[in-house]
Amino acid sequence: MPDPTIDAIKSRIDLSEVIGARVTLKRAGRLMKGLCPFHQEKSPSFVVYPDEGRYHCFGCGKSGDVFTWFQDTQGLDFADTLKELSRRTGVPLPERTVKADDTPAPESLAAVQALAEASAQFTRQLLDGRDAGEARAYLRRRGVTRSTIEQFGIGWASDEWEGLTTALVRRGFTFEQLELAGLAMVTEHGRRDRFRSRVMFPIRDPNGQVRGFGGRTLGDGVPKYLNSPQTPFFDKSATLFGLDLAK
Repeated sequence: MPDPTIDAIKSRIDLSEVIGARVTLKRAGRLMKGLCPFHQEKSPSFVVYPDEGRYHCFGCGKSGDVFTWFQDTQGLDFADTLKELSRRTGVPLPERTVKADDTPAPESLAAVQALAEASAQFTRQLLDGRDAGEARAYLRRRGVTRSTIEQFGIGWASDEWEGLTTALVRRGFTFEQLELAGLAMVTEHGRRDRFRSRVMFPIRDPNGQVRGFGGRTLGDGVPKYLNSPQTPFFDKSATLFGLDLAK
């Protein structure tokens, strides 16, 4: 299911210009570097990838795109961020329409953005999480380097029952949006993250938008491999890991 509104907004935003209004950036090849605005540092470890429309701090692990930037620096929730970026870019927001699955368009847009933010959090947890040591060792044994992790967005879902759900709800998403995205679910024990204690592989469409995940357990958990459920954004039969990098 396409999300032309988010794609159109990102295509019309120069992320380095937006961030450069707050952070002094210096070009380093195709990248831009500066002092991280999210933690104190003396040497620049904050990197902006203009061509990819994302940023990452190698000091504190903070990462994201233009949507997360506005949420983190201006205290906006996703809905208000969407309105602000629509105003800045001139990209109209979709009318509230009823689709075949009875999902309002704004809810769908929020769910897609939640997938992107979940991917960034999984990667941060793999690179720096205290409980991800076994996962890092597992990947090192298979020749997976830090640069490969960052290129493909490989991550780690912690063993917390509601770690991701709690983090994303605090960022302004609703549980229903996370459920729609296939990130959370309701069980007999209450609300739970769908993925726990797994190495995570984001599954993107050809435009680089995260549509779902594949997760591999390192222990004896069953199933060993767990994919996102079928959602309005994720068709298991039509989406492959790394598809966006094969262009």
